[in-house]
Amino acid sequence: MTKAFFFTLCGMGVLSAQQAMAGISLSYTGTHGSQGYTGTNLGFSLDSTIGPYMEGGFNQSQSNTSPGTFKTYSGGLGIYRPGGSFGLSSSFTPKVEGYQALSIGLDARGRVLNWEDLGGFQASLGFRINRTTHQDDVQLVEEKKEGETRIRGETLSIHQNDITGNLRLQWRKVGSSLSLGLTQSLYDEDLAGNFLRECKVVKFEGILGALQGYSDRMVFAKISQDILPWLWTSASYNRVQYNLATASANSFNLEAGINWQSLEATLGYNTYVPSSGPSRKFIAIGAGLRF
Repeated sequence: MTKAFFFTLCGMGVLSAQQAMAGISLSYTGTHGSQGYTGTNLGFSLDSTIGPYMEGGFNQSQSNTSPGTFKTYSGGLGIYRPGGSFGLSSSFTPKVEGYQALSIGLDARGRVLNWEDLGGFQASLGFRINRTTHQDDVQLVEEKKEGETRIRGETLSIHQNDITGNLRLQWRKVGSSLSLGLTQSLYDEDLAGNFLRECKVVKFEGILGALQGYSDRMVFAKISQDILPWLWTSASYNRVQYNLATASANSFNLEAGINWQSLEATLGYNTYVPSSGPSRKFIAIGAGLRF
């Protein structure tokens, strides 16, 4: 039933996009990092400046610390309006070494300020709620100590609810923007006492690589600046706190990109610094095409 919902979501988006499609975008990003990390992300979108949109993606990642290669399929649809947007999304990670995940989310954004007399200064507020069901057939032999594992008697399901609020300030005249966000994770079940392994694949906005762990709270800040009409740069910071024994971390990310007619290209460098253990570095190169 959950898989059917995911593919129905994508199919509904095709119908909506046909009604007011203004463009098609295709993208590719390749990421390499510490601990043998490699990641690939493919994306597409059918959208319009005002009206319905649809998007989909495929992500694949692996590292020396993951039990295998994880693949995630995602899709979303929504609608843009002059004062904001609303959307639904879903993603599915098939089972690898006993772990799989399914998520369903909704998000909304609305403009609260629009001062054209100040060079197009705008402020908008966003809200997102995302529910992820983690299922794991494997447990730790010793609680809160990653290492030796064994097969569970029955599959354990953990339900994670991520609630995100964010603020975006944009000054179009000078090409500057500031984004601030906070995500709090709430769980239906008690995590302690279940001999849980770390969640095997988790992605955060502003962090280039996929990570492992059951998140507790994440703070995000990003500054973007247009250097030329076709060149932009950004710098972002994340503070991530986890449940169980996973170490909290600070993340610093720098990115630059070009938009030249229908072509896009991006370059990103990310340093992820946990409170204990070695830091990790990621480099990502992306390309896109709009038509």
